[in-house]
Amino acid sequence: RLRFENKFPPPELYPNEKSRVSLVLSSIEKYGGIKLLHEEPLTFEYYRNLIHSSFHVTWTAISRPLERFLFFLSFKFRPKLTLVVGCGEGTAVGFLAASLENIKPNEAEIIGIDINSDMIDIARRNIKTLNLKNIKVDFLAEDAHQSFDSIGRCIDLLFLDADGNDEKMCGYKGKKIYESLILKALPYLCKDS
Repeated sequence: RLRFENKFPPPELYPNEKSRVSLVLSSIEKYGGIKLLHEEPLTFEYYRNLIHSSFHVTWTAISRPLERFLFFLSFKFRPKLTLVVGCGEGTAVGFLAASLENIKPNEAEIIGIDINSDMIDIARRNIKTLNLKNIKVDFLAEDAHQSFDSIGRCIDLLFLDADGNDEKMCGYKGKKIYESLILKALPYLCKDS
């Protein structure tokens, strides 16, 4: 049985979080040729607080700047299909899904993939706490190398978060796994993904 602890990093670790994330998003738009929406969602802090208070996180979570970055990137880019590889307990999936809650029903889908079925079970429970109605969220407990073929659709946003506390993902071996995932994903990435 897993012991649950909420291990979200404290805000004091990330001064100037908002301005740094805005700068990164502006650079993506300027140099990446992606036209982003320029409206600020008022829901980010609401969902951050909800995720931090209700998600069960067993060992770590994404950083506060990464929470903000994923939320705002997804909110502004409006991907139709997002894949999160190495989703763990679903924290990144939660921020991505929350950012799309105000779209038309079934206009977007997020799929979280993790090789560990226990993590997928936790992720499913965590996502239910957000009570999202308009976005389809699904989880797959499998090696992501097989997921791209089985999904077989154009991916608008791909987030590789497959490091975790697994020693296989560290160093040279981990780099090779990331490279193989990227190579496997390339044929499925949409033109402006």
